[in-house]
Amino acid sequence: EAAESVVHGATTAPLDLAEPVADWPAAVARRDSVAIGQDDTAEAKAVAETGVVVVRGHGVLAGPGRVRVGDEELGAPAIVLDTGSAPVVPPIDGLDGVPHWTSDEALTSAERPARLVVLGAGPIGCELAQVYATYGSAVTVVDTSDAPVPREDPALGALLQTVLEATGVAFRLGVAAAAVEPVGDGLRLHLDDGSSVEGDRLLVVTGRKPATGGLGLETVGLEPGGAGEVVVDARCAAGPGIWAVGDVTGVAPYTHTANHQARVVLDEILGRPGHDQTPEALPRAVFTEPPLAATGLTEQQARDAGHDVVVAEVDLLTVSRAGAEGEGPLGPADASGGLLRLVADRTERRLLGAGAIGPGADEWIAEATVAVRARVPLEVMADVVRAFPTYAEAYTTGYRSLLDQLG
Repeated sequence: EAAESVVHGATTAPLDLAEPVADWPAAVARRDSVAIGQDDTAEAKAVAETGVVVVRGHGVLAGPGRVRVGDEELGAPAIVLDTGSAPVVPPIDGLDGVPHWTSDEALTSAERPARLVVLGAGPIGCELAQVYATYGSAVTVVDTSDAPVPREDPALGALLQTVLEATGVAFRLGVAAAAVEPVGDGLRLHLDDGSSVEGDRLLVVTGRKPATGGLGLETVGLEPGGAGEVVVDARCAAGPGIWAVGDVTGVAPYTHTANHQARVVLDEILGRPGHDQTPEALPRAVFTEPPLAATGLTEQQARDAGHDVVVAEVDLLTVSRAGAEGEGPLGPADASGGLLRLVADRTERRLLGAGAIGPGADEWIAEATVAVRARVPLEVMADVVRAFPTYAEAYTTGYRSLLDQLG
């Protein structure tokens, strides 16, 4: 997760200036420098200097309070599982015979394919598609959904598609991969509608799964959940004396989720008062340029949960900051604007979720996260004074719209 953020930040930061300021080799060098070669030697040394014993090896649970690493067995009253996740590679006929990556390889390779076919339009697929397109690859994204990031609001996904197409990314949506075959040094991906897409490399980013295989969960009486995750409670406890954090829990797969869960577990182990994990108010971000961000429930999720829903939309072109910068949030002033969507409960008069795409959305989504987490009344949020001129002023318009609809 951290590597994804580092690589994306290292290779797309020039997009803040609308065009790259360095070539691909320079971007890769910057990525590797920021990620320090994905070598944790320095971090391990710093941890060891605090008195922590660092043991290298493959750890396996060996019964309550026991972990085996090779021939060594360690014991402790508290064990925390943080084994992360692994890429999911679907069973596509012919895949083993063509050049292909998962996100793990795409985030570490120095290669820039001339033609890249991305299978999967989720957050990672969209981020990497923009990275490679920005640096000259001809990128085609294939997905069974009707819009990118299908777990988010469709209106946001549609705008993200517009952003990526402006970067040069092509989309083939509503189709599935049927088979793939080698063509010269590249490949041809056959789709279930009878068409095909050719490329020099296939990037498979169709999801990740919790890394629980061979972990020894059975030795402590635990069974993985339906998605293979370690099932935890609100305090991240999986069982007596054992906790889990991060992707292995199946909760929102973001580094900030793992960080929060780690704080919850630390307080629990040390006997300090603390807060539960709050998955309903965890921010989600797609680190494209501009970013897409969301928190809480989407409109459809809220309706499915039985809420009486009211929705407000704000086009970021109507916010003064867009005019101050001389262009629209997604490009020239005559282009489509960015968007903020607020989803509220009509009866409870509080925010259930929010989604946005536009400059800095990954930063100012934090305001909505607080509103969802603290169940702040809409009247209070509408009365918050926001700095002028900022994109956050869209919240003022949005909350007032919600109140107008409520009467």
